Amino acid sequence: MKRVLFLLSVLVSVVSSSAQVELEECVVDAFNYLNAVRQNPSAYSGKIGVDLGEVEPRPALQWNESLIRAAGVVLRNWRVWSM
Repeated sequence: MKRVLFLLSVLVSVVSSSAQVELEECVVDAFNYLNAVRQNPSAYSGKIGVDLGEVEPRPALQWNESLIRAAGVVLRNWRVWSM
């Protein structure tokens, strides 16, 4: 779950308003791709370069708008702390 939150926090970075729509589409695409990999890991082994043949399928993650916003806050704070 921590990896998912980190992935989403990276994708929900601060951008200009004109790029915000494109970013949101990327976040949704990444979320959907992650769910596809979770539900059928072995089908993605070749695409991501990791043998997932023995990984058990997992249920889809549920979209949570509060977590998406929190990930953006975490990313912004992380950027400030790492400077």
